[in-house]
Amino acid sequence: MFIRRRQALLSTVISACAVWILGCSDNLSVELSKEFAPDTPLIMGASAVSSSSITVNWAFVSGAMGYRVYRSTSSSGSYIQVGGNISSSSTSYTDNANLSPGTTYYYKVSACNGLGESPQSSPRNATTIINAPTNVSASSTSSSSITITWSPVSGAAGYRIYRGGSQVGSTSSTSYTENGLSPGTLYYYTVSAYKGNVESLHSSPPASVTTILNAPTNVNAISTSSSSISVTWASVDGAAGYRVYRNTSAGGTYEPVGSTSSTSYTDNGLSPGTTYYYKVSAYKGNVESSQSSYANATLDLDPPSSVSAISTSSSSISVSWSLVNGATGYRVYRSTSFSGSYYEIATRTSSSTSYTDNGLSPGTAYYYKVSAYNSNVESSQSYPPASATTSLPPPSDVSANSTSSSSISVSWSSVSGVTGYRVYRSTIADGTYSYIGSTSSTSHTDNGLSPGTTYYYKVSAYNGDVESSKSSSYASATTDIPAPSTPANVYASSTSSSSITISWSSVSGATEYRVYRSTGSSSNYYYAGTAYSTAYTDTGLSPSITGTTYYYKVSAYNSAGESQQSSPASATIYPAESEL
Repeated sequence: MFIRRRQALLSTVISACAVWILGCSDNLSVELSKEFAPDTPLIMGASAVSSSSITVNWAFVSGAMGYRVYRSTSSSGSYIQVGGNISSSSTSYTDNANLSPGTTYYYKVSACNGLGESPQSSPRNATTIINAPTNVSASSTSSSSITITWSPVSGAAGYRIYRGGSQVGSTSSTSYTENGLSPGTLYYYTVSAYKGNVESLHSSPPASVTTILNAPTNVNAISTSSSSISVTWASVDGAAGYRVYRNTSAGGTYEPVGSTSSTSYTDNGLSPGTTYYYKVSAYKGNVESSQSSYANATLDLDPPSSVSAISTSSSSISVSWSLVNGATGYRVYRSTSFSGSYYEIATRTSSSTSYTDNGLSPGTAYYYKVSAYNSNVESSQSYPPASATTSLPPPSDVSANSTSSSSISVSWSSVSGVTGYRVYRSTIADGTYSYIGSTSSTSHTDNGLSPGTTYYYKVSAYNGDVESSKSSSYASATTDIPAPSTPANVYASSTSSSSITISWSSVSGATEYRVYRSTGSSSNYYYAGTAYSTAYTDTGLSPSITGTTYYYKVSAYNSAGESQQSSPASATIYPAESEL
């Protein structure tokens, strides 16, 4: 019996020596292992070093020739050895054998030598970490929302999103949109991954983005003068101000022209008649919105100034005006009343500032307005209207004829478009012509004139307040001279024995007087002589011894004829005393 025990002991010693060389062995008998195994190790700690590895640390065990590490996914579950036998010189082990991120693992450690393996230690656990998300980025998707995205994290059940250190949301996807933010504001975001109670570190560095500003809407442009346009728009939430951009075409690059904190802007110093296009952006600090849709307006052209009209003939009026900046042409409008309808009658090029309107009615008032235009726009019509009245042509073929010693008849050719004629008279061809009357016919009789007087006439035509010039040449006529009346107060007296002197009262219009003589009051009277005054001496008479009586009659004469002979006057002559 003793011999057999010694043999068994010897066999154990030999095996122990082999284990001493090899480390832990599974070949020791249970009985020897219990009797000679080292103490159970004390686990100092277990900690995750990554999302797929955990390091276990324990206290050194005296006499241990190696250690074994066991792992389970629950404290009381089945433990399996991991990592093989561990050298006695090491008191830690890093388990990276297919561990899952964010998972709790339980570990036990045993010590072993050639004489056996100690019991397994009390369990210690650790949870693998979850990696922080990477490739985190943020972008503003509207003026009040930001979308954060990141790369997926292995093992993560979800993600938590932080803004400025405070959680604002969580999601199981790899993107998150935060709404209700302030426009034009800078925000910073970090993201963590989690699984159960395990949360990763926050992503680093923070992703930052500024919420956009909405582009202005309801942009409108309207011309306020020939050189300015007013641009208006709706206010943008969060905007500190607005920038206005301009172009001369709908497409292409818009250049900045101004900024304002209000919702309107007046662009001045522009070229008349030009179309301008505008876009508006909103800004806050360094944040500027996109540019709005464009709005356009075409500047007015100034209406022509200094518009005047002047009659150049009985059928034409010349209209003139000042040049208008930006105009490529002008339109002339005409009416026959100040406030009536105006109709376009002509267009002119940009270099022309006058127009002659022909084919008009004589003596008619016409009213004119002028507008400027180019390919984009036409100005308003000039105001007030310029007016002129076509002249009337003077009558032609004016003639004058004496109809008596106190009247002259004047006649002329008719003038189209007139309501009447005015007759003017002078006593000198180149003298002042005075108005003497008017008529609607083409003749006029001038009465109450002086006989034998030459009169000069000119005639004008009129229509309402419009009067033509006087006829270019005068017409003249001399009133007739009437036959003189019979001389009165005829008286005869002897002045010698052979002469009788006859006298009479002067007769108006007479150029001479004719004296007739008879020897009887009712006998035939014979021409005795002509006198150019109011007395005549009849000589060479022969008296009888008892005296001879002579009877005389006198007539007045001028170019119109001879008057009747006067009543007789008589005188007696006697012979001289020496003859008795």
